Amino acid sequence: MSRMSEVDRGRAIARILQCQSQRLVAQQFGVDESTIAQLVGRLRATGRLADCPRSGRPRVTTQRQDQGIRLLHLRNRFQTATETASHIVGTHGRRVCPRTVRNRLREFSLRPLRPYVGPQLTPSRRQRRMQWLRAHQFRLARWRRVLFTDESRFTLYRSDGRKRCYRRRGERYFDACVKENDRFGGGSVMVFGGDFSWRENTSRDRPILESVPHSSWPSINPSAKPYVAAG
Repeated sequence: MSRMSEVDRGRAIARILQCQSQRLVAQQFGVDESTIAQLVGRLRATGRLADCPRSGRPRVTTQRQDQGIRLLHLRNRFQTATETASHIVGTHGRRVCPRTVRNRLREFSLRPLRPYVGPQLTPSRRQRRMQWLRAHQFRLARWRRVLFTDESRFTLYRSDGRKRCYRRRGERYFDACVKENDRFGGGSVMVFGGDFSWRENTSRDRPILESVPHSSWPSINPSAKPYVAAG
């Protein structure tokens, strides 16, 4: 059964004051008769319709642990709540759950959001970008003719696999909140090597192998001679 809103509570009390029965008022608002009876009793005892304050569930972390959770995620924005919860023992003598860590971070306005993915900006790259920006300080009318495009991915049946970072509002482009990414893997180096051997005492294979171009060993490359001599 749904809870009554503050407006519905006021309307119910108004109808009670108009000498309507509690059963009739309960049927009109779709609630149990005991709900209306408790509402009338609360009004007589406290003079208000709002719920009485509750103590709530006791906190399983101390204030010092809450500050430690905050500092830990400020130093490493990409650390997950599960990793943090595995190292914290609460006041009840057990490890806290990841939901508790998320609740503590939310109290400090730290929420898991998708990080900004950008290139690795070294000091020299930052300087070159600033030089390009200063050289292209166009007027607003010219920038309006520039088309900026982007793409987004939306997953329907599974997790997107993205790693969130804990940050406050307005910290999207902070260095600690940016996930650096190298396009095309940052480049690569390919090394090729091979070993070719055969048995010279096989007369059947000799005509085939004599037709294959090959060089004598050791190699005639001067840079390889010191290594061959050492071997």
